[in-house]
Amino acid sequence: MKYLRKYSQHSLGCLLIVSILFLLANKDVAYSGTQKAKFSDTCKKIKIWTIARIEWNNPVKLNLAWQYPDSPQALSAINLSDLPGPKTYPLRPRLVPVWSPGGLAGVVEDGNGRTQPLVILLNRTITPISLPDTPYGVSTNSDGGAWVLFGKTLTRYDVQGKALQTTDNPGGSHLIGAEGDTSWILSLNQAWFVSAEGKPRGGWPWQGWTSSTVIGKSLCGWDRKLERRRLRCLEPDGREHFIALNWLIKPKGGQILSVTKDTLLTRGSWIFAYDATGRSEELKIENVGLTTTGEAFVSILTDDNQADVCLSNGKFHSLPAKYTNPSFSFPYNPTMSVVAVEGDKMLTYGFDRAIWYRNSRVEKSFEVNDRTYQDSVFPHLWKLVDFAPTAVNRKDGTIILSSSGPNGIALIGVRWSP
Repeated sequence: MKYLRKYSQHSLGCLLIVSILFLLANKDVAYSGTQKAKFSDTCKKIKIWTIARIEWNNPVKLNLAWQYPDSPQALSAINLSDLPGPKTYPLRPRLVPVWSPGGLAGVVEDGNGRTQPLVILLNRTITPISLPDTPYGVSTNSDGGAWVLFGKTLTRYDVQGKALQTTDNPGGSHLIGAEGDTSWILSLNQAWFVSAEGKPRGGWPWQGWTSSTVIGKSLCGWDRKLERRRLRCLEPDGREHFIALNWLIKPKGGQILSVTKDTLLTRGSWIFAYDATGRSEELKIENVGLTTTGEAFVSILTDDNQADVCLSNGKFHSLPAKYTNPSFSFPYNPTMSVVAVEGDKMLTYGFDRAIWYRNSRVEKSFEVNDRTYQDSVFPHLWKLVDFAPTAVNRKDGTIILSSSGPNGIALIGVRWSP
């Protein structure tokens, strides 16, 4: 027995040493975690599908831009040159979605976010309209065409992209579609109503164009006098009316996506939902894209440093989303982004690290620099349009998101039931 006790202690000691050596030799795997997928309450509240898919070079050309680090003199919290990971990397073109009561369209931007002279109508077919100048905004019409706002003019195009009518821009730089093929033109401090015949009127005082929305034919925005407890609205003749939101408790403001008598959807850093019961909920959509088999996916950050990946076929996964680097201090909480879903494999990426998961278990992790990003991350990567206003179908509450990936651009519909 004494011999067996000594042998047992010796074996446990050897096992402990072997385990420590294994963890040290596989520190990337230890960092990444190997947990299984857990049940996702998030994905139960989400319906996701593909609205449209645009292949590269038909009609958006795949001209890559390149991101370079900020100069040392750049006025930012962190210079890109200081961040861990690649210093230069390619960027694909993208499509900023725009919903109006007349339908859906998209404004094309290059990889650096510069607006291009190309609008794509997505009502009946994918129809590109080549423009004489870069557009300030677009509003679709019920006949399949659209109004396009330029710096000096407002022009109506038919469904084939032929210019039908042009009027002077009264001085705005933002266009919001309204019911009945009407629209609103906004500047930083004024608003004009545009009839279905293309006649602007107004020039009424208005602020907050980046957070405004349209209800019917009325232009609405936060009433700043009441700390966002009601909306101030302009009717087409310039008269004011107000919509009380007395049930709204501590709203976070931001862009108004949709509003009814007892619900409100807004976007700030994330998407927020409020209802008349006083309840509020936050949706942290971190990325969307398509799988290699054409299914839509959405990655949503949770409060426990996880990413819930919801697929349009009803499947879901949960992956670690926390990024840590002891040699670099961030002024915010950085995360690993889910950038690709390929069968039972998923790729997460953040700064200088990338991890391939298979069935939510780590298969491979590697350090990312300029070369490995271009060779091993970028060919798989889907990327949500950054900082663009989120389009919402105000009739049914569908959130419309745009992402660029290996094969083209995808517009993804997300319906959230918080």
